[in-house]
Amino acid sequence: MIKTESFERLESFFLNKNFNLDWNCLFILPLWLKTWWDTFGENNGPEILAGYRQGKLIGIAPLRIQEKTARFIGGENVCDYQDMIVA
Repeated sequence: MIKTESFERLESFFLNKNFNLDWNCLFILPLWLKTWWDTFGENNGPEILAGYRQGKLIGIAPLRIQEKTARFIGGENVCDYQDMIVA
């Protein structure tokens, strides 16, 4: 199942070590993503998609929609790496 989540929920996933997610890069940390969005985000909201299998969180895709195209939150000129967060 895929659910749309908020930055606040993303931060709660980060703070709760029971989710066992791999936060291996600065550019996928909730504070970085929220700061980037607050500075450069467009009028429409972010699309933070969380994937669940049998009720367990298995991954997060921090996305934004730009001209009908899904892109990672962050800009290629600012972020060295853009990725998903996975368990």
